[in-house]
Amino acid sequence: MRAYFMLAISWANAIRANLPLTHRRWQAESAPLMTTAAGASVTAGVSHLNERGGMWDVAEIRRRLADKATADPGLTKFGADIHRYDLAAPLTPDHVEGFESRYGVRLPDSYREFLLTVGDGGAGPGYGIYNLDGPAMQQPHIDDWCRLDGFLATPFPHQAYWNDNADDDYEDPWQAAGALPIGTLGCTMDMVLVVTGAARGQVWMDDRGADGGLTPQSDFQTWYLEWLG
Repeated sequence: MRAYFMLAISWANAIRANLPLTHRRWQAESAPLMTTAAGASVTAGVSHLNERGGMWDVAEIRRRLADKATADPGLTKFGADIHRYDLAAPLTPDHVEGFESRYGVRLPDSYREFLLTVGDGGAGPGYGIYNLDGPAMQQPHIDDWCRLDGFLATPFPHQAYWNDNADDDYEDPWQAAGALPIGTLGCTMDMVLVVTGAARGQVWMDDRGADGGLTPQSDFQTWYLEWLG
């Protein structure tokens, strides 16, 4: 399971030559991902999952993923040919606690429990969710979190949409301090989870590579369940 996310890298590079078509396809299939946290709405399906007790209803999630796979046998939906509607096996508490100790953070509860009970990445928004501390999460262009001392433990500096591309420090890694990359939409647009700071627990889109700035989304659980449908 860990290896297949590396395919996203070559796929993302390949689509650069057909960028307009790719963006039209992404906008049609993934537009809800760009809803800001202030405008996000929780669907009845999301509420249904939460009412079952516990932070995540693993059986219901797997059922819905199976339904998605059945409805998309050719894996034509955006990112499906990478994550294939599969989830990696959950992590052990020792694995998660070791990560937290190593980087001086405690992961947000919903993401933490997802790793422990649902899966260590796999099917999800974009090309899917990265394995914790796996090779896709450590790609050279997004490895600041594990390369720079204290990066994850430093509070994320933003609480609202930010796109000051005239700032000399626009692409400085520390503009996204406190955020862990958890997936990608390709074409330099990364999905990050804030683990330290006032926005802790929120997913943000980091599109500074294309001058798109940093855009807040919902909390991790709402963000995932809205994609799940």
